[in-house]
Amino acid sequence: MIVQLRKALKRSWPLLNIVGIYLILVSLYLWATPPFEGPDEPQHYAYIEWLVDRHAFPPQGRASWETPVQQESSQPPLYYLISSIPARLGGVDDPRAEYRPNPHVLRGFPLTYPDNDNRAIHKPEDARPLQGGWLALYLARGVTVIFGVLLIVSVYGLLREALPGQKQAAFMGAFLTATIPQVVFLSGLVSNDIPVAALSTISLWLLVALMRRDHSCSLALGVGIAFGLSILLKASALVLAVPIILALVWMAIYRGQSWPDIFRLSALIFLGTFFTAGWWFIRSWILFGSPLGLETHDQAPWAIDDPALVGEPRFRWFEVFRSFWIWLGWGTIRPSDEYYWLFFTMAIVALVGLLIALARHWKRPRRRPDVTVAVFTILLSALFTTAVFLEIWMRRVTAPYGRLMYPVIGVIILLLIVGWRAIHPKLPIVPLAITLLMSIIAPFWLLQPAYALPQFLNDQEIAETSSLNWFYGESQDRPLAELLSVTPIKQTVEPDSLLPVELCWRAVDRVQEEYTILVHIIGPENSLISNRRTYPGLGRYPTSIWEPGKAWCDLIHILVADQAVPRTLAYKIEVGILNPTLDDRLEIFSAAGESIGAPFAADVLIVQDADDGAFHGNINEKIALLDYEVEPTWSPDQQNEFTLTWAI
Repeated sequence: MIVQLRKALKRSWPLLNIVGIYLILVSLYLWATPPFEGPDEPQHYAYIEWLVDRHAFPPQGRASWETPVQQESSQPPLYYLISSIPARLGGVDDPRAEYRPNPHVLRGFPLTYPDNDNRAIHKPEDARPLQGGWLALYLARGVTVIFGVLLIVSVYGLLREALPGQKQAAFMGAFLTATIPQVVFLSGLVSNDIPVAALSTISLWLLVALMRRDHSCSLALGVGIAFGLSILLKASALVLAVPIILALVWMAIYRGQSWPDIFRLSALIFLGTFFTAGWWFIRSWILFGSPLGLETHDQAPWAIDDPALVGEPRFRWFEVFRSFWIWLGWGTIRPSDEYYWLFFTMAIVALVGLLIALARHWKRPRRRPDVTVAVFTILLSALFTTAVFLEIWMRRVTAPYGRLMYPVIGVIILLLIVGWRAIHPKLPIVPLAITLLMSIIAPFWLLQPAYALPQFLNDQEIAETSSLNWFYGESQDRPLAELLSVTPIKQTVEPDSLLPVELCWRAVDRVQEEYTILVHIIGPENSLISNRRTYPGLGRYPTSIWEPGKAWCDLIHILVADQAVPRTLAYKIEVGILNPTLDDRLEIFSAAGESIGAPFAADVLIVQDADDGAFHGNINEKIALLDYEVEPTWSPDQQNEFTLTWAI
């Protein structure tokens, strides 16, 4: 017995190492990702809280939007039921895990620098100590981690079954799964995306095993149960019904199995599925008139009412491709485009390799039935069906998310490994090294800076930065903040471009409310050209957690729209602080205590005519002011010079 155990451990040692690497990586992502900073994580956790607090499932349809669960109320409940077990034991109170939305988050604007990437406002006392609701949230994340281990093992099993005798390819597939940055990131969240990927891959693994055997009632029942569990995790896994049906048809026609045997296998699959998951869809149909609960998403702000707003498929699918590999946070934390071209090159190389492998296969003597061809055909049908239904879904709601392809991630991994190995058996080492390196550096390079507090200035830096010294407060006696300086990074900009403006602040007082910083670009007759609103620290250092005396600089980017710029002029930059309770601005005072009525802190030249960048102002149509040069800072009681360039 001991000898057999040692042999089993020796055979499994590479897979155990892969799982170990995955656990180290996911620990890094857990450390770098604050609570509620993953796709729909507040709603997923609210589902768990609902089960614990109310001992019932949340409502679906329009009523779901009156609950914190929102669109996730239509999700099948298996993941939430499992995650609620530790939450029931420890409770979700004392304290509750509080989700505080960031109203100034930049939705849909992926940037290469941190700027309001946090969907939630985080306080130092959150999850410290780790108890109550915060503990329940992290335990739910731990459940996802376990499903991630199951996904790695199931991908290994699928490749072993689809590629008999190619154990090395199976290990490569498991390693690739364990090191895709998006897989690792999602594995550390409260989410059902990784669980449904794991159970869907197990379903395909067992289906391929069933195809390679004459008939196996136990395997057929296993396929049904695994398929039932996968759709009880997420309804999108229903697309796997297509490869299951096609596999049964193939077994009847090409394997020559009798129809009674096929009927028996089909019945076992159906019964395993029905008794595992049928109750949920019947319940939804009876109570809400919709077995899948898709109508719940029609009430969402991202639902598409007008078909003209769907857009071109190539843009949607390019976004799906990018978010399959790495798309952190709520989608705004991404590397620059050249890294995605690296992944795109990896995919193209794999496609070329698949064509080479297909050409080699057709040169070989034909054998009937060719189980390998049938297996790949069935798995490709799963991939194709998932892609088709995702395209239909993206025409209904805005959802270009690669994670929605994860029910067939095992098929995608299989095709990538086969394609790379067709070119050279050792070629997969290169993309595996790339994904591993990206997974290692992403928490430090992308995630941690997106949620970290701003870098505070020392006394010398404060002295060097101070040039404005405006104080903001309800009264002169009790200021909230000091604006040290305002510096446009660009002195001249063109319309439809970003104007970066550096604002340096010093906290004077700390308040319970969250005050908003507003930056306006003002034109003639006090017209508003453009504006930005944000919490201090670009969303990461709100006023409720300020430490008086701390100073920092925010680099705020303001989009200057073309239609808002009437003509080429020097426009004013206005900076204010908004009181959230009174919906009014704070008073502004100089260091000498004088009230500042018009808080124009700097100006910037916006050039309407982008051809020559000249300042075109006409006087009697005979003299034109072409350009000017002005010192950015003027000092009182000193001679100040500027240069005007005229044309006659």
